[in-house]
Amino acid sequence: MSKNLFIRQLDAMESKTLIDASQSKAILKITAVLVFAFGVSLIFKDNILSVLRHHPQELTVSHKNMQAVKIATAE
Repeated sequence: MSKNLFIRQLDAMESKTLIDASQSKAILKITAVLVFAFGVSLIFKDNILSVLRHHPQELTVSHKNMQAVKIATAE
């Protein structure tokens, strides 16, 4: 009797570990995607900041152009 109970407990543990393994694979994939997206955003952030540091006049020119477009569309 106890032998059957032990076998059922082993079966239950085995099925639980299979579920855990599939969940851990999904978590690993999601984590990899998030880490990749974070790395890409850091690369773009550094590029944008370096452009603004070395060419601040580009920001002001584009701001003036945007104001000119707003004035032209308002008329």
